[in-house]
Amino acid sequence: ATPKPSIAPLSGLVCDNAAYRPWAVMLASDPEARPLAGIGQADMTFEMPVAESGVTRMMMVYQCQHPSEFGSLRSAREDFIPFVFGLNAIYMHWGGEYEVLAKLNQNILDNINCLRLDGTTCLRKKNIPMPHNGYSTSDLFLAKAKSLGYEIFDNSISYQHTKGKSQGLVNPPPLFNDANRVTWTYNAESNLYYRYRTGKPEVDRETGKQVMASNIVILNTTSTYVSILYNRVKTVGSGSATIYQNGIAIPATWQKTTEKSKLKFLNADNKEIPLVPGSTWIEILTN
Repeated sequence: ATPKPSIAPLSGLVCDNAAYRPWAVMLASDPEARPLAGIGQADMTFEMPVAESGVTRMMMVYQCQHPSEFGSLRSAREDFIPFVFGLNAIYMHWGGEYEVLAKLNQNILDNINCLRLDGTTCLRKKNIPMPHNGYSTSDLFLAKAKSLGYEIFDNSISYQHTKGKSQGLVNPPPLFNDANRVTWTYNAESNLYYRYRTGKPEVDRETGKQVMASNIVILNTTSTYVSILYNRVKTVGSGSATIYQNGIAIPATWQKTTEKSKLKFLNADNKEIPLVPGSTWIEILTN
């Protein structure tokens, strides 16, 4: 039986799916893939540049909302794996770079590789060019996770939450390079941040609504050049961060002590900074 509604540990919202284990889905960010499906429905999102061009990739983490469809699905990347571990999530991806696929094939974590399931759990749309046309649904995902014997209900990873109330009018700075420019605009009335890509509202293809979030976390780290197609981003360790919530900017330190530990956002007293209930976008900047 499906557990009763309660407060979801990632979003801090009361929802029917609060007892579900989160799943982390790799989505493309390329212009050809937009508008993306399910981009506005994640409890938590991790976005970072993955190549020399500055193009970003996103990992959407679903718990409260189970979108009817999500895509464009893309490949696994080494840099995202620590975040999957830290949330105890099931990882869904369409193939991946050689090194990370070798690890995933050894079942280092519960994962669903669409490359092996093309046409069953993972589908392709005919009206969108490859490789930007891969997608799946929550029903297909859950059916496959169950058939693989993965635990479906496990919400042991949680974040602290605080009541949301507008306290200012501060917007996060523009993010990423011009071709991939992301801006978030704060609205005091709704106490939400609205997402724009290259100056246009970013809309979820499934809902038709603009992407909104309660918290924008800018996480500063470093990256090393691997090839024209790959950067290696440091996602274990610590560094500076800024949390935008309630219209104000809060200085923070991000900390992820091991590959498997939870990502934490700490204040000057080394205490976790509570998040405003709702969606959180973690925007990772590299130098």
